[in-house]
Amino acid sequence: MKTAFLFAGQGAQTLGMAHDLYDMYPVVRETFDRAKEVLGYDIRQLIDHDVVCCSSMALHLIW
Repeated sequence: MKTAFLFAGQGAQTLGMAHDLYDMYPVVRETFDRAKEVLGYDIRQLIDHDVVCCSSMALHLIW
């Protein structure tokens, strides 16, 4: 069975919203670290930092 964490796209997001999970659970750290290897960028930077400073980087990486 696979598990996914979904975050609502209705303005409920906050900076660092997965930080506590990353700190508490090794599987979360491993997943984020693996995603960084696969994607070539650190998605935690998009989660943990101000969207305004990262939005152009995020759009560039997505498209």
